[in-house]
Amino acid sequence: MGNNPRSIVVYALEAVLDHGYTIDHTLDKSRKYHSLNDSDRAFVRLIMLTTLRRLGEIDYVINNYMNKSPKPRQIRALHILRMSVAQLLFLNTPPHAAVSTAVELAGEQSSTVSLKGLVNAVLRKVSRDGSKHLKNIDADRVNTPDWLWKKLNLAYGENITREIVKAFRKPAPLDLTLKDVSKADKWSKKLDAFILPNKTLRLFNAGQIEKLNGFTSGEWWVQDAAASFPARMINSCKNDQVLDLCAAPGGKTAQLSSQGANVIAVDNSTIRLKKLSKNLLRLKLNATLLEQDILKWSPSKKMDLILLDAPCSATGTIRRHPEVPWTRRSSDLKHLKSKQDELLDAATNLLAPGGKLVYTVCSLLPEEGVERINALIKRKNNIFRESFDLKSLGIPHGSVNKYGDLQTLPCHWPEYQGLDGFFAACLRCSL
Repeated sequence: MGNNPRSIVVYALEAVLDHGYTIDHTLDKSRKYHSLNDSDRAFVRLIMLTTLRRLGEIDYVINNYMNKSPKPRQIRALHILRMSVAQLLFLNTPPHAAVSTAVELAGEQSSTVSLKGLVNAVLRKVSRDGSKHLKNIDADRVNTPDWLWKKLNLAYGENITREIVKAFRKPAPLDLTLKDVSKADKWSKKLDAFILPNKTLRLFNAGQIEKLNGFTSGEWWVQDAAASFPARMINSCKNDQVLDLCAAPGGKTAQLSSQGANVIAVDNSTIRLKKLSKNLLRLKLNATLLEQDILKWSPSKKMDLILLDAPCSATGTIRRHPEVPWTRRSSDLKHLKSKQDELLDAATNLLAPGGKLVYTVCSLLPEEGVERINALIKRKNNIFRESFDLKSLGIPHGSVNKYGDLQTLPCHWPEYQGLDGFFAACLRCSL
């Protein structure tokens, strides 16, 4: 059953939940996944996303039918059960298909062959009455690990936290940024897309991205609506030189280039820069790409315009990457905050007097956003916030904090099915 889609799901759940890899990395590296046809690849992703979005509920149901958990060497059996419960309770898979395949998978390896009977018994019980257990639990709470629930609750209060985590469980639509936004009407018709207030095109039933009209000709790139705001805050004009730091995979680089800016895109990863170069080639856009560690880099001159998209917890992208709550830990934030401070110090040191810096993270956590900016301003008396007319960007209502920074939440724009969580602040270096 090596190329059976469900076998690949079990392999991917092991990679993600036991070893901390992302879904995208795991599937991109899987030859068996790439050998599947389009329909089966979509099926694998659907089961993966559903299992991780509903992991708390799934484990709660499983625990109601098991006296004890599998031994560490038998953890694969738990992943088989998780995948199968997701199909039975959330994807309306016929019980015979979900149960029989799960039992076969359990029999494939010596570590789980003795658990075939257990897998069969648990799943048959779940297929009969597992849904009744879902009525007894707080889905918002149980699908959110303690570390994330506490941080969101502290930042936004329980009501908004519940709106956010409800949004996490919903599939995210596909957003496209046009190379030429003046053609939004034309491409919305060609792609059967909705035009969001910021001119992003949103598709609710996209299918395979590479087969969409305009992909090969480079008319657009995939980019969540929220991710498009920071580059527009740079407000660059034609021929302005812009430094894009931590640039790969390049959505913001493409935005700046399409606006006519001369972009210097800097990243410390060879692999990520190759992907950025490939993306720019498809889009027929230009940028100067530099592989540099910006903490050690000393360019020949200071810059007037800098965009810094710093590494972060990625908690704003959980709709698209539901593994994040389960692969991140609260302890990760100490390292991330230290790295963000270092990058902010390095970026502001590259600013010319009077220069502008836009700092952004795809995070929902104030300690990675507003608190990093407040700490920076305390450290550096030549850096200050600059007010920006964020409403002119078509942002959601309620996404500007008391300092004038941008903070979108997944529960914003409910009428359009939400958007990712992004923080962005606009800074100036004094003359």
